[in-house]
Amino acid sequence: MKLLSFDLSRDTPTPIASPNLADLHRLWDSHERFHLNMGKSYAATWPVIRVDIEDDRERPRGLTDFMSTVQFRIASARLVNVFREFQCECEYLPLQVRYGSERLVGRYFALNVQRILKSAVDRERSVIGFYDEEFGMAEDIEDLVLKEGAIGDAPLAYLAEIERFAVSDELADVLMNTGMVGLQTIDPELFPTRIGE
Repeated sequence: MKLLSFDLSRDTPTPIASPNLADLHRLWDSHERFHLNMGKSYAATWPVIRVDIEDDRERPRGLTDFMSTVQFRIASARLVNVFREFQCECEYLPLQVRYGSERLVGRYFALNVQRILKSAVDRERSVIGFYDEEFGMAEDIEDLVLKEGAIGDAPLAYLAEIERFAVSDELADVLMNTGMVGLQTIDPELFPTRIGE
């Protein structure tokens, strides 16, 4: 099992994705407790969400297959196709993306993983600080050990404790060998020491 992460190497584009605030307010008004990757389906009620993407001035220009906003993770159609081939339990919620003067219709989606794991961390062998002990939400991670076979036979799962996606070794191999841009898979023991890194 590997963790799906962003590729932050210097030669990789790191586009900045900003959802339209008016669209988000409409979403929050219709879903009081809106959070993706918590096991709730939004496919039937997902509104139009516009996202502007700009190049980071410090990085090479260009788009990637995996991006982040504060509210959700964004997957390219190419990444979604791989997830569909593996029959991942996900919703791919359409986004209206604008990059410069281009409108990228049907090329990017908000990722809503439906397989949620709330206790994948081996707490006895990990060194972790939790900012919400009741709900098991991690903050500082010095040493991360996941339970053996935590995701079972699922190719993709959301680990709620550390707010990250886990992928099977087979899916990780495909992701790393299909020319995906802006993502990487890492072994859990190499996970950063701060959630925000």
